[in-house]
This record gives sequence, structure tokens and C-alpha cells, in this order.
Amino acid sequence: MFVTDNASDFRPMYEREEIHPGLIVMPAEVAREHQQQLLAALLDWIGNAAEEAPQSAADFVVNKLVEIDNEGGCTAQDLPAG
Repeated sequence: MFVTDNASDFRPMYEREEIHPGLIVMPAEVAREHQQQLLAALLDWIGNAAEEAPQSAADFVVNKLVEIDNEGGCTAQDLPAG
């Protein structure tokens, strides 16, 4: 998986790939310390979502866009969609 706070550059690149290891997008407008806290929460969320699937966390994020907002809300969607 690749973690960035630059969704505008990386999302189009990942949308063109048939298979990718996953794109994790953090909010760019928060301080680095807060991003680190959000990343810890996001990794926990991925672990829980993968467990429910059931699959490994690494398998869960393949071909997915996983995002976290400033308040810690997480979402996952297929990328590329389809």
C-alpha cells in the first residue's frame, strides 16, 4: 500500500492501473502529528475491516482507495471502480 496526502496526483495514476497494492489517502490540511494519529487509527480500521472480510489486511487494500478524514472517519472503495 502507498500512503499519501496528495490524492490529486496519485488517484489518477492508480485509476489507470489494473492491479495495485492500494492507495491510502490522508488529509493534507492537518499537522503532521495529527496525520500520525490518524494513520494509527486508519491502520486499526483496515485491520478490523479485513478481519470482517475475512482476509489479511494486505489483501484487503489491494485495488482499493482507502481514505480517512480529519475526524478519523474511514472509507474504502474499489480503485479502479468497476
